[in-house]
Amino acid sequence: MAFPPHKTCRICSKPLTLHEQYSGPICSHWRCRWRHLEDQLRAHRREAAQVLGVSGAESFPITVVPWRTFRSVPLAPERRQEFAEFLADLVREMADLGDAADAAPSVLAEPETAARDPAHGAALLAQVCGACGGFCCYYGGTRHAFLDRETLQRVSQEQPAAVAPDIAARYLAQLPPRHCEGSCVYHTESGCALPRRMRARICNAYECRGLKDARQNSMTASSARAFVVVRHDHSGRAQDWGAAEP
Repeated sequence: MAFPPHKTCRICSKPLTLHEQYSGPICSHWRCRWRHLEDQLRAHRREAAQVLGVSGAESFPITVVPWRTFRSVPLAPERRQEFAEFLADLVREMADLGDAADAAPSVLAEPETAARDPAHGAALLAQVCGACGGFCCYYGGTRHAFLDRETLQRVSQEQPAAVAPDIAARYLAQLPPRHCEGSCVYHTESGCALPRRMRARICNAYECRGLKDARQNSMTASSARAFVVVRHDHSGRAQDWGAAEP
């Protein structure tokens, strides 16, 4: 039987329990675990910078985003039919409510996130957002792309000449031949197949913790750069995104 190589925590130097000794050089306290993770991320950033031949690795803020592996498959006819029936139900709701469905433009308007982004940060944020491969899009699989009556109403208001059934047809016309298995019907390997203005509000407004961190860093930095680490089930891979000075 091999003896555990660690007796004390590498961070706080406190004695490790027998279980902790076999788990690694860190105790179970969250502060030590967090410090250990930060050390690993910084080391990973240095290694990636050396491989890429990038100098000044410390100037690349570390951003951690989630990750989920997807497989591209044909959009099944039953998924297409189910989605068509869902859209038909929304159209009926709009017709039944009539004028009562009208909402103030301030309620239906899409969030303009781009306006608050520095010019040099917009491209970086788009790359950070796409680095996870559509982790948040997965939840749109059982929620019909998060579409609701208010979204369809907003789209119809942008083109007043369009009648409700035509709105449903427009959404059906945007369905891709292939999508990411188990995910949203519009989720493809190259991103969302649905034009931004036709997406549900949450799809344009939601930001994971990693994207929020990247946005905050881009607003305080003179250049757009980040070291992106995607994580899932305690495993990870790193991506390094950089941009020239604006």
